[in-house]
Amino acid sequence: MALVSPTRTTDTTAQEPLLNHALTTSPDPIKASPENPAEPEVTGELIITLSPKFGPVDVERFKVHVPAGAMASELATNLSAANARISLGGWATRLNDSDEFEFIPTATYETINPGTGITIQISQLPISRKVGTAPITVTERSREGGKGTFHNRATTFNIGKFPADFYMRDFNADPLVINNGGEVTLTWERSTNATYELLYGDTSLNVTNETTRKITNVKSDTTFYLRGTTSSDPNNPATRTLSAQVTVLQPDIEVRNLTVHGTTQLIGDTQTNNLRISAGHTLTADGPTVTNGTFTANGPIDTNETLTAHGLILAKASLAASSDFVVEASGKAVFKGSVGLFNTYAVEKLTVPIGGGSWRSPSHWPDGMALVHNLTDSQLVANVSTGADSYTMYLQSGEKTTFPLARHHTLSLRGQGGIGGDCQVFMIPLGDSEG
Repeated sequence: MALVSPTRTTDTTAQEPLLNHALTTSPDPIKASPENPAEPEVTGELIITLSPKFGPVDVERFKVHVPAGAMASELATNLSAANARISLGGWATRLNDSDEFEFIPTATYETINPGTGITIQISQLPISRKVGTAPITVTERSREGGKGTFHNRATTFNIGKFPADFYMRDFNADPLVINNGGEVTLTWERSTNATYELLYGDTSLNVTNETTRKITNVKSDTTFYLRGTTSSDPNNPATRTLSAQVTVLQPDIEVRNLTVHGTTQLIGDTQTNNLRISAGHTLTADGPTVTNGTFTANGPIDTNETLTAHGLILAKASLAASSDFVVEASGKAVFKGSVGLFNTYAVEKLTVPIGGGSWRSPSHWPDGMALVHNLTDSQLVANVSTGADSYTMYLQSGEKTTFPLARHHTLSLRGQGGIGGDCQVFMIPLGDSEG
């Protein structure tokens, strides 16, 4: 269990503080004085710690504003009896007319070096009688060591005043480490004079009448927050928050941007809206690969299993398939490079638009045969049926040539002449046409 620090804000009109600021109270939490004015007030203490964030910091003064009065938003009934002190030697302390405790060095300023911690304590504060939240503002007048001018830099802490019988404690998670998709049991102790919420991720649960809750299907490291709220003024409640952390083994991870400079292994189903392989790089799939949208590769694609496309596949380099290559009726594959098919495939018509230039098949046809066609505005068409033992190439005009088809034969179509080796190969089901 951990206590979440009081809500802290930085004055947007001021410069960013150069010191780290933290505030705790004694007791924790602060309890409001009894509502009956005949009963004596209870007292409380503020403990403020400060330290340089980076390098040396020159400080002219510190101010701590403590609102005083009888309202829910005021911490103390008065400040005259309070005892204020600072851990730095030679500093003066005084209470000004604005309910601010000032802490001033003997010299014009004092340099606070990294590693130096400062503690300000304001004790014997008579706490006001109304439950609510009071803003405590800590202002440092500072500059970077030896640089520039001094500025006021303010941080405000919202400190709750709770009923005398309020308590919220022992917020625990069991177990602290779970497997992905596992469950955790949360337990806590609390008084009945407040409302309680359990918060994690985007979830908010009302647990006012509970002291335990089981959370299932936890897939990533999770921080759970228990928030208790009580108030005598609906517009100014007092809030206290506890937290508990659970660690998940092999968690699900969601990130906005991810850069990997080494090997990335994806074991199991992988979904992506856009996947791009840059030129000169290879995407290798050792299992079935399914894409429901456009798949674009600027480098080789090498798959040892089935590649199934429900949409467009665009390869700007070679595509090699040593298992089945399937293009369903609703899709087509477009290649701006060589096409190598090393096994059976379920494409019944292969259409190669020419658009000018001289086209030829390479010299490594079965039986060493080579075929050259000089084509202008026509199409070279190849008909292959699954399991067929021959391969037919022909022009739309009707000229055709048939070759035997070896099971592991490489079909590679390359453009020559005017196109400069950049051919487009459309693979579509039988019966469709591609102009």
